[in-house]
Amino acid sequence: MGLGSWIALLLCVVGNVTANIGFKKLMETLRLEVSLQNAVAIITNPWLWIGGGGSLLLLVSYLYAIRTLPLGVAYPIATSLGTVAVATAGILLFAEPARLTNVLGIALVVSGVLLIAR
Repeated sequence: MGLGSWIALLLCVVGNVTANIGFKKLMETLRLEVSLQNAVAIITNPWLWIGGGGSLLLLVSYLYAIRTLPLGVAYPIATSLGTVAVATAGILLFAEPARLTNVLGIALVVSGVLLIAR
């Protein structure tokens, strides 16, 4: 379990956040109607490519991490910290509400990840 695997898990989180932000921004800029013009607009939208790039980073870094880390450690860390980071990005970038329950939930998830990682 080298440092590279832990860095790969960090990159999983970065990829997860990048993908979710990219796809959220994509959906904010589109009209959802079936047409060739709309299909071209989706394919050429940079937010689609940013989200797709984040997804690819998430997949590749996760595959690297699980080569040496136990699955029972890698998966909870990657998904839980991704959840925390995406929730935080939603609050900071999309003005989503930061209710007390959200903040408490984030703190509990982080606490759980710390316990799993030990």
